[in-house]
Amino acid sequence: MSLGEAAGRVVRLDRNEAVIEAEARPGCGRCAETQGCATGTLGKLFCRSPRQFRVRNDVGARPGDRVVVAVAEGVLWRSALAAYGLPLLLMLAGAVAGAALAPELGGRDLYAAFGALLGLACGAMTGRVASAALASRPEYLPRILRRC
Repeated sequence: MSLGEAAGRVVRLDRNEAVIEAEARPGCGRCAETQGCATGTLGKLFCRSPRQFRVRNDVGARPGDRVVVAVAEGVLWRSALAAYGLPLLLMLAGAVAGAALAPELGGRDLYAAFGALLGLACGAMTGRVASAALASRPEYLPRILRRC
């Protein structure tokens, strides 16, 4: 499976969509070994309930079917950029603008910190709007590629 694909099991159907329960990935596969990183074990510790997702069901999968789910190429990158990159960029821009607007050298750090917080808040709101806009586009929705 490639980066944009994941295995899962169909839990239930809702019109032309399916609710998928994602299969837990064991990380690097060396969790049971002495020299393993134990990332899979940590994941089980913090995420006890199975994760479920609503996806397009273009292949007619039924409850109980094991399936491979994918997102279109570039979707993960654009979504991450909207959710994390935009707030970070606006936070840095706010810090620079705050430092530039400071009336004296002694208050420059305070203005930069305030500008960074203001930029981060604006970036978080803008990122949420951008992420929601991307998620509403049909080509950005995950879909079932095939049954296993």
